[in-house]
Amino acid sequence: MNKGNKYGLLNYSTAYELIHSIIKKYDDFDKVLKEVFEIMGHLLGVDILELNIYDQSYTGFIKKQVWKRSGLESKRFLSMKSISFENSLFSVCRNYEYIKIDDTRKLDDEIKDFRKYYKMLHIKSLCVFPIHVNGETVAGIYLKHHIKRRKFTEEQIQFTKQCHQLIEKRFVKEYHKILLDLNKKNYLKIFKNLLYPLALIDYDFNLIMVNDQFESLFKVTNKELLTQDFFEFISKFERNQIINICKKAMKHEQEDYEVFKMIDTEKKMIRIIPIPINDKGVNIIAILFKDVTKYKMLERYYIKKANYDLVTGLHNRNYYTKVCNQLSDEDYHTIGIVVLDIDKLSEINRCYGYEKGNEVIKNVSEALKMIFYNEHLISRIGDDEFIVIILDQTKDIIIQKIKKLKNLVEKQKVGNCITIGYSFSNTKVNSIQEIVEKVKLRH
Repeated sequence: MNKGNKYGLLNYSTAYELIHSIIKKYDDFDKVLKEVFEIMGHLLGVDILELNIYDQSYTGFIKKQVWKRSGLESKRFLSMKSISFENSLFSVCRNYEYIKIDDTRKLDDEIKDFRKYYKMLHIKSLCVFPIHVNGETVAGIYLKHHIKRRKFTEEQIQFTKQCHQLIEKRFVKEYHKILLDLNKKNYLKIFKNLLYPLALIDYDFNLIMVNDQFESLFKVTNKELLTQDFFEFISKFERNQIINICKKAMKHEQEDYEVFKMIDTEKKMIRIIPIPINDKGVNIIAILFKDVTKYKMLERYYIKKANYDLVTGLHNRNYYTKVCNQLSDEDYHTIGIVVLDIDKLSEINRCYGYEKGNEVIKNVSEALKMIFYNEHLISRIGDDEFIVIILDQTKDIIIQKIKKLKNLVEKQKVGNCITIGYSFSNTKVNSIQEIVEKVKLRH
């Protein structure tokens, strides 16, 4: 394509011929527009020339001197790269071949509401050539002066009208592809600045990009990820499961997934949330990643606190009650209930301190675990009270285990300080608690 040093030799006629050949010759519409707009921009002498699709700037030409003007170097202006308007301006353009505003201070009633935009964006003069697709105004070619107010000459208008016809004809053919590319760029821009770690993949499960928060969480760069299997990076052993939940997301079947991930020698729990995006031809999956390690640790802590005794690690009364309520649904043939009390625990606490009392409790609980480790339930249901529920064992085996427990407690030097009672039934029982109370009365 032609370089900038040749543009000064062009007149309107030769420039039109060159633009015509460029539009016909090259397939990449984006590159075509950049080249065409640069030729037009230099020849027309405008500060900015751009193609604006709805309210978004697609591509254009900007004179370097524009950035040197006071106010135009602001972050708001620079971040836009070019100047765009709200799409309601298209409704004004729809009824005109073009709109010419030589002085934006003097606007007629129909478009006076745009005065604030012109002032904010430092636009002195403006000319808009609308582009139509199937009778709808979808885009426009904008000629703008920012440094000085200048009248657009008849030659400039006629030349732009000719170029506009060529561009519009090509634009109509490329419209769906342009819209798709623009939507993709918009999504990329939105997700790049999202507060959560995020990855975008296409429907063939190829990685498109990850955002800064993803890079920060996983200590990896977007460039590094593009050279490897993305799903294997997330979890080598659960790669297929993650792909499967993405497939479900494509069918709008929402499902989260959690994986363990080693990040800098630290094991973390990561929640994966795939979200399908189908909008104006864009079909991608946004995968949110959330570090839930702290939440999971807290969850486990509270579950343990709710169901386990913190001194012994055995199940507590709360869990014991749940098991008793569920036993009616259990399929068993025999049931044994063993109730154990630590004698004079309050005296041990009073005479030797709670530390010694806790030591006695722990020794008894360890003995219970060793003897009844594979039974249905071992639970501490009071300060000095323990209970064991045994399913599908003979009465003799239960008696043998009770004897072993007594011997073990004596060897652990807890002393002869426990009382044990039991009950046995070879049929299902209606109330575990009634049996427990009977055992307590007997011992």
